[in-house]
Amino acid sequence: MGGMTMCQIGDKVVDKNGKIFLIEKKEKKDFGNGNQDYLILKPCFTYDFSPDYRCFVPADRADSILHPVMNKKEALTLIDSFNAMESFSAVNPRERKIFFQNVISKGNRIEICRVIKTLAAYKVERKKNNKPFSDFDQKMLGNLTSLFDSEMSIALGIEKKDVGQFITERTGKALY
Repeated sequence: MGGMTMCQIGDKVVDKNGKIFLIEKKEKKDFGNGNQDYLILKPCFTYDFSPDYRCFVPADRADSILHPVMNKKEALTLIDSFNAMESFSAVNPRERKIFFQNVISKGNRIEICRVIKTLAAYKVERKKNNKPFSDFDQKMLGNLTSLFDSEMSIALGIEKKDVGQFITERTGKALY
């Protein structure tokens, strides 16, 4: 495979967990398999990392592990599709965890938005019926909206805390 086709130094990329990193540099490192080229990634948001945290990704595998942060046009197209987007039909709680984690690991933004929409609607329904919204569902919804807001804030050039308001103003309704 020819090294870095998509990922360049200075790019902002999303990893398989939805976290956003800046590609700081490329260096040769030996982690036990001889000297290889690694991309050194710096987190764009604090997440739960220390400020000095860096992630090392083998340069020859970067394209299968990372994908570029969406651009403004892609972000606006995604936002404009929200109202017509279908939520997932009822997935029972036992299957939901695995199903949603699978969706997240694939990194398909439309599917991730469908999960957010599904969980947000489920939360409203549970509250309406005076039923609890599970800790797992709450955590999943919180994580997804945080990751979504992070990428949107970079794509749109706005503060992370303003993403929800931006979406509501553009589409006429909240995503979550």
